[in-house]
Amino acid sequence: MWLVLVATSGNQAFVFAGNRLREAVGASFLIAEATTSAVRRHLGDGRVVSVSSGSALVVVGSREAAWSLVRAVSGFAVLEAPGLSVTGVWMPIAGAEPTGPEIAVVHRLWRRRVDWAAGVGGRWPRLPVVAACASADLPASGWFSDGVRVGGVFPEGEAPVALSASVVARRRARWAAQARMAELLDSTVAGAGLRLVDTGDLLDGVEWVGVVHADGNRLGRVFQSAPEVLAGLEGFAGDRSLGALSAAVRRCAEEAFGEAVAVVAGLVGRTRELPVVPLVVGGDDLTVLVDGRYAAAFAQRFVAGFGAWAARDPLVSAVTAGVVGGVTASAGVAVVKPHFPFSTAYGLAEELCRSAKRVVAAHPGCHGLDVHVLLDTSVADLEAIREGYRVWDGQAWSSATRRPFLLPASGDVEVPVERDWRWLTGHAGLVRDAARADGGRVVTRTQLHALRGELRTDPVRAARRVGQWRRSARSPQDRALAAALSGPGTPPVLDLLELAEFAVTEVPA
Repeated sequence: MWLVLVATSGNQAFVFAGNRLREAVGASFLIAEATTSAVRRHLGDGRVVSVSSGSALVVVGSREAAWSLVRAVSGFAVLEAPGLSVTGVWMPIAGAEPTGPEIAVVHRLWRRRVDWAAGVGGRWPRLPVVAACASADLPASGWFSDGVRVGGVFPEGEAPVALSASVVARRRARWAAQARMAELLDSTVAGAGLRLVDTGDLLDGVEWVGVVHADGNRLGRVFQSAPEVLAGLEGFAGDRSLGALSAAVRRCAEEAFGEAVAVVAGLVGRTRELPVVPLVVGGDDLTVLVDGRYAAAFAQRFVAGFGAWAARDPLVSAVTAGVVGGVTASAGVAVVKPHFPFSTAYGLAEELCRSAKRVVAAHPGCHGLDVHVLLDTSVADLEAIREGYRVWDGQAWSSATRRPFLLPASGDVEVPVERDWRWLTGHAGLVRDAARADGGRVVTRTQLHALRGELRTDPVRAARRVGQWRRSARSPQDRALAAALSGPGTPPVLDLLELAEFAVTEVPA
């Protein structure tokens, strides 16, 4: 038997080559097609071990079958998804199912092959001189418009422009991508019947856009050891293959996605088209654009839902029985203005997700969540952003932010108050009410703004201000907020002030 790995590389460059949302949606769809539908169409007598948006691991019977599969999938990328880099490698294996070490070896072979390969940019020389693509830094291949002519006239803003073959392919795939995600949502328990906004309309109706990137914690290690664990399962009557495990994890993520969309529906009203545009929902991986006001609530529900579905799934729970704390997930949420470049926002969301994963590693049984609202667009690197939170209190340097946050996967897991996302969401309403109060309150919008600045420059003065609020507060709202900001432990006060407007968990009045 032969083990074949077919995977895409340079995905971020392909998805975000232009700054049009319709192109990003189509590009994500083409990545998924190359490693799911295209693989299955040319699989022949082979067997899928695992398949997701971006990679496929399969077993075939001969070297010739392996070569034929890689050739067919590569041909799909060249013809149907120009600009997408697809690489395939294969190796013989000893048995019918690959072992963990064999899977590790084929991944190393793939990485080496990608490092040797020439970039896709060389496929489109700029000489002789050709017209430039209006959307990406590529030579144009023809004229294209997304609009439909009415009476021989294109709609305003949709006149044909010179576009590259890669951009045209991504734009044409947009409609199939929307249909695929609508079908996926309808197949979930919580998401059935809900409708998402058209990709072209999301940015027109929101003040902030949240880029959510989520991923399972430690699942890579689980899959590395899964062949041996699956072989040793006793009393499990169902399919114990790696393919079955991969499908079960994927289904957990899809159901969690449906639950997260349902949360947004509860916040904005189910009768409306929901401000959610999924880019990737595959395996345990998720990338979604959401109205910034609800992005954190979406991410919170997804990670919690993924863990809950994984705990209920017989195969996933059996394979992960030895994982301390069970299956959990982490998410990064970058909230930006609609005109901000998607590629940069996505990169920040990925960094935030990795940041959350590092904290979760020390807190088994918790999900991770890291959120940042990008007000200063000149700094989009997470390390530089967090460096800006360092403050001198007169004795030592410390960080004014407590992020990333933790969310316990079960009721018996304790979380430090400074990392507890539930503490922040539980008090966010107090901050929002104070910021919108008409008058007669000690804690006002002006006072909150002053405290927010002092927490990043003079924490001693900030503490005095909160103490003054406690002494002079008269209304129940002021007393509750002042008590929360000076409560036991080290509550994430600055994080509460910065994120209160984006930590909406209840239906607005």
